[in-house]
Amino acid sequence: MDVIPFKVQLISIVGVLLFMYVVIRLIIRGKLREEYSIVWILGTIVLIVFSVWRQGLQNIAELLNVSYAPSLLFLVAIFAIICFLLHLSIVISKLQAQIKDLAYALAILKQEQTGQHQSAHAGEAGSIPTASDGQPPYTNPAASELIPPVNPIPTRR
Repeated sequence: MDVIPFKVQLISIVGVLLFMYVVIRLIIRGKLREEYSIVWILGTIVLIVFSVWRQGLQNIAELLNVSYAPSLLFLVAIFAIICFLLHLSIVISKLQAQIKDLAYALAILKQEQTGQHQSAHAGEAGSIPTASDGQPPYTNPAASELIPPVNPIPTRR
């Protein structure tokens, strides 16, 4: 069994602690949300354990009958990355649906506001304002095609 040299162990401990510091600073500054920081903190703790416990990875690899211990570490890391990417894809999909619902609601509010604004001006002047083609501006068929029909109550997906 190869033992990790002390110099390499010291460099890995310092590197992992530096990474933990960066994660904590990002949390304090509000650039990293707490729910996502858990993954990074847990990963850092695992790296600290393997940096301090010199034979840990080798012992776990022997238990799982893996002939090359660093390959086990890479396998676990790749699996964790895939799980994290799947989670982020789910979050992005939810946010995309929420953005779409908000855009629809904003379009409806703008359309209602424009209609109320124009009807208020029409009441003051006593006539319906017309565009250059003779139609009222809020009944422009080209503009109504841009605003798709919307469920007034956004649903969560």
